Amino acid sequence: MINIVLEDDPILKEISSEYDFENHPDFLKDDTSFGLSEFIDSMMVAMKINHGIGLSAPQLGYSLRLFVMDILNEEFTCINPEILSESDGKIIDQEGCLSFPSLTLKVKRSEEVYVSYQNTDGKSLKRWLTGLQARCFQHELDHLNGITFDTQVGTLSLKMAKQKRRNKLKQLRRKNNG
Repeated sequence: MINIVLEDDPILKEISSEYDFENHPDFLKDDTSFGLSEFIDSMMVAMKINHGIGLSAPQLGYSLRLFVMDILNEEFTCINPEILSESDGKIIDQEGCLSFPSLTLKVKRSEEVYVSYQNTDGKSLKRWLTGLQARCFQHELDHLNGITFDTQVGTLSLKMAKQKRRNKLKQLRRKNNG
């Protein structure tokens, strides 16, 4: 079972390495039964078990420019992703993160992004993403750049959200113990 790293793990602050299709990372070498497609499958499973819509390799402890998304029944595997352009229009909306359990923050993001990434075969793809797909792509790409969503809000907003999380967790503990 793959474990998701939590908010205080230093890997979440690192810039991830480009994925090299010619020289796979040691844990994904062809002579093992655990290759790229198995890793991606396990990422999808970990994301879905934890009720997420996106998950990056750094969140699993691997410094690779790779993430997965499953939004509106469309699964994406994005390797070496980048944003080529983005709309001027920004939207503030609620976000959560599997590495920050029970924490939700209102984050400002571009409404639309034109992106490029490689699929599991190394083929380069380009497309416009809007709405939740655009938001998730930006959130996961931030992870690859060592940026976590808690740094995208003001100090007071973060402090209030963390207090709300503490209160919610206290209530859950009382409910489960009582």
